[in-house]
Amino acid sequence: MNLKQFRQPGSRVHQVEGSAALDHSEALHAFDSEADPPRPPAPEPAPPKSGLTLRIAPAAILPLALAALAGIIVGAAGLWGFQRLVLGRGGASLRLETPAPGVEVIVAGKSLGRTPLSVALAPGSYPVQLAGEGGRREFVVDLPARTSIVRYVDMPLPAPSVSAVGSLQVQTEPGRLVVFVDGVERGPSPLTVPNLSPGEHHVAVRNEGTMVRRTVTIQPNERTVLVVSPVDRVAPAPVSGAAGGWVSVASPLALVIKEAGKVLGTTDAERLMLPAGEHHLEVSNDALGFQAKRTVRIEAGKSTVLKVDPPTGVLSINAQPWAEVWVDGQRIGETPIGNLARSIGPHEVVLRHPDLGERRETVTISLRQPARLGVDMRKK
Repeated sequence: MNLKQFRQPGSRVHQVEGSAALDHSEALHAFDSEADPPRPPAPEPAPPKSGLTLRIAPAAILPLALAALAGIIVGAAGLWGFQRLVLGRGGASLRLETPAPGVEVIVAGKSLGRTPLSVALAPGSYPVQLAGEGGRREFVVDLPARTSIVRYVDMPLPAPSVSAVGSLQVQTEPGRLVVFVDGVERGPSPLTVPNLSPGEHHVAVRNEGTMVRRTVTIQPNERTVLVVSPVDRVAPAPVSGAAGGWVSVASPLALVIKEAGKVLGTTDAERLMLPAGEHHLEVSNDALGFQAKRTVRIEAGKSTVLKVDPPTGVLSINAQPWAEVWVDGQRIGETPIGNLARSIGPHEVVLRHPDLGERRETVTISLRQPARLGVDMRKK
């Protein structure tokens, strides 16, 4: 039985085993064929002399035949048989696959479904768009007649959501101790464990055959710093959301934070976890000669901000033959400039001469000695 006998004029889309075919009316120029000449109707059989008589209207024969044929094709031939049928009629087929299924397929401006997808098309060139959570891809596919093309498109995978995860930085005294997080060995300290789900996590540090255990609470979008001292393993000092709180040291300087001579962390961490109670902290920057002491009270389950303002140092600037001076965007005057008070740390200095141009320098002010900057504007 020829399939074209059952094609009805005006049909628009035919779906066979998950594959879509587009006709010419949708600007895809799907293949077509002429209908067979009509056959004379078969003579109606004579009704039986007795019993029930079953009559089927002639208009219902064609839909029933089409449904029966579609069932035969789907059940017996499958996708392979469908492709042979399409290719045998001079058409072409295209199958699109992506790393993650469910990417929308748009051919010539019409959405046909989601990957993995097989579609029967007339020969020609088609613009194809793939739209998924990981992005979009656009390309053109050329389909020669009687050709079956399978194309794997390396679409970027959807980015994992990081809004609900945090990280943990583990420091130990002494260093290079094996750290376990939730029973999984993570490596020697110091180390940072990313992408931890919010909530409690169990940390264990192994030192000379003994295990020191702590419990930390991870917050989303934050890095928690945990300092473990195995020499204090006899003291039951678990740090958890119920027994401790957090302190954030806010300072424009990079500072090391200690308590009783033991390093707790640095200002690179968003906040440090400490047991509830009063703590006497030491903050320092050895390169700048800065050291200070601060007292902070930690409340269970709460965060405390400790602000540390840097002290001032002295800066002297000179230029040959002379120059106008800006420090951190503020005009200071003309050289020579001596004993300029500025906070310790790095500063940007701009020197300008009307004939010799502009020079940019970075100078670091410390408490150890006055900072001096000398520039010869005549040299490039």
